[in-house]
Amino acid sequence: MFKLVFTFLAINISLLATAQKPNLDSLLAIPEKSFTNDSVKTKHYIKIFVAYNKIPNFNKVAEYGQKALDASKNLKNTNIYLNVYERLGMCYHGNSRFLEAEKIYLKGIEQALERKNRSKEANFYLNLSALYSTISDYPKALGATEKAMELYKQEGLKDDLYSCYMNIGNIYLYLSQPLKAIEYIKKANQAFVLSENGINYGVYSANLNLAEAYMKCHSEELKQLNISKNQQSGLAFKYLNEALKVAKAMKDEGLNGTVYMQKAELYDQINDEKNALINYNLALEIAEKRNIDENLSDLYLSLGLHHLKNQNYAESKTFLTKSLTLSKKTKLLENQKEALEKLNVVEERLGNYQAALERHREFLLVKDQIIDQEKEKEITRKQLKLDFEIKEEEYKSKQEFDKKIQWILGISASVLLVLAILVYRNQQKTKKLNDIISKQKIELEQLGMVKDKMFSLVSHDMRTPVNALISFITLLENHQISQEKLSLYAAELKNQLTSTTSLMENMLSWAASQMQGYKPILRQQNLFQAINVVIENIKNQAELKGIEINNQISETSTALVDTDMLSLIVRNLLANAIKFSPKNGKIEVTALEENNAIKVAIKDNGKGIPLEKLQQINDPKNQLIESSTGTQNEKGTGMGLMLSKTFAKLIKGQLTAQSAENEGSMFTLELQKG
Repeated sequence: MFKLVFTFLAINISLLATAQKPNLDSLLAIPEKSFTNDSVKTKHYIKIFVAYNKIPNFNKVAEYGQKALDASKNLKNTNIYLNVYERLGMCYHGNSRFLEAEKIYLKGIEQALERKNRSKEANFYLNLSALYSTISDYPKALGATEKAMELYKQEGLKDDLYSCYMNIGNIYLYLSQPLKAIEYIKKANQAFVLSENGINYGVYSANLNLAEAYMKCHSEELKQLNISKNQQSGLAFKYLNEALKVAKAMKDEGLNGTVYMQKAELYDQINDEKNALINYNLALEIAEKRNIDENLSDLYLSLGLHHLKNQNYAESKTFLTKSLTLSKKTKLLENQKEALEKLNVVEERLGNYQAALERHREFLLVKDQIIDQEKEKEITRKQLKLDFEIKEEEYKSKQEFDKKIQWILGISASVLLVLAILVYRNQQKTKKLNDIISKQKIELEQLGMVKDKMFSLVSHDMRTPVNALISFITLLENHQISQEKLSLYAAELKNQLTSTTSLMENMLSWAASQMQGYKPILRQQNLFQAINVVIENIKNQAELKGIEINNQISETSTALVDTDMLSLIVRNLLANAIKFSPKNGKIEVTALEENNAIKVAIKDNGKGIPLEKLQQINDPKNQLIESSTGTQNEKGTGMGLMLSKTFAKLIKGQLTAQSAENEGSMFTLELQKG
């Protein structure tokens, strides 16, 4: 419906809201030399940059903010210095300049920690919570709120806890839990009304968000509140009018404009076109006077949607185009996307099909930008960090290797010079050493290829389901998906994430196996029980293809194994058998004792393995196994078999394969009987 307002330190915000007095010109007219000390000078600079914030002129806000910081840095009263960070951050925050606000809040936390000022540190965390909530980063918002509450409790500042309740209530509101939201917001408002005769930003935002909370209640929630459907909108208007009353008392036109806009959207929701248009025009008059591009973009967009709803296509096109122009200027991608989407509809209704097509193309481009620019940045940053760490580790390993070679060659040269009689023996030793080096080189090259493959998987196979999840969430946020498609997409996304989880487990297990000192714990284990657990866990995957898995191992069969490694090997072998088996196929698991060994065999009736790949699998030196698609085009990575071979070797076993194309396959894991 309309945007929430998050509370961030209500008392200080209220000071910003009423900071139009004294006049900016009169503040600038006071000569700096007239100030008797840095404390007075700092307070004067704060008044100036708060006044500039009202215009707004952010270059001047930054200039006088820095002057205030320089003047207060060495004051004994650390609250004054930290107040500058707090006020400066709220100036940017209140005008939706979130990146600048976040940097200032984080710097304020750093300075508060250094000066051991917990109450101010808590204030900064509370402001950060509100900021993260505004940009829908709820995990960060909750984390910052918890830190603020902990610090307020330590300092015994019970009243300040209510601001935390406000933010928690708003987060519940965004998570579609309006009853919880109402509970927490009302708790917060009880404290806000006791401050400054109830004329403050806390009371304003509480009423604004209570209106939103009541309008989000569904029929079951309304029953719990003992409110009828007809009373619902009445309550919302009651709280919006209370918010407007506070905003007018604070003499802040920006706050008035926000209420008018939200009242207009509420009237739109109940199909009262006349009153909706009255309130839109009131909001528009204020927004155009303040001339803040971001606010105008929002308002033009809402007006465009209003006229579209009422089939006033020419007016709708005018406002949507204005919103699009400003959102491009300010890089508001969400506004661009919605404006383009609705302009496409308007152009179709007006019969301008070529223009409609062009708007649709622009819409798709912006939609891709939202996914690629806003979401991929974090993934790319993590990938770059991971690549750097790997390269750094490889560089260190290479240096160590070079040092060892130099040391060996130096000793060999000295021995050859001093002991001519041992030339032949030293030549033999050198030959052996070269053999070792060649072997290590081959192993290192193969390990490098494995690592390259791993990071290729990280950048491709793991990115695909993440991108799918992002797109799915975007569809949900914009309500652009039917219930039928929701179920279909959710099932597909579940399959992709299940596959990714298996891939991650294999990668982590492989990484652990490469660590120095990683050793299995070999114990006597009942094979029937251990393998049956794996079969139960993978049974759902098999049932999707109608495949039956029969465990024919004797219930008394045992072997000397590491239980976790055995489970991983069997799980990967069963997953492959399912992948390459046809619908309604069969998989048999058997065990045969031979001397002091026991051979566990997993046999399927699938499409078999080509000879070239079978040779790769049975080559004990080969670690790279190319993946193939399954009978239903299931994709794989080859990592499962590679990891199974590695772990079989670690538990003093051996993994081999037998197969003929179109006649099924059998993998045999030879284990020590104990």
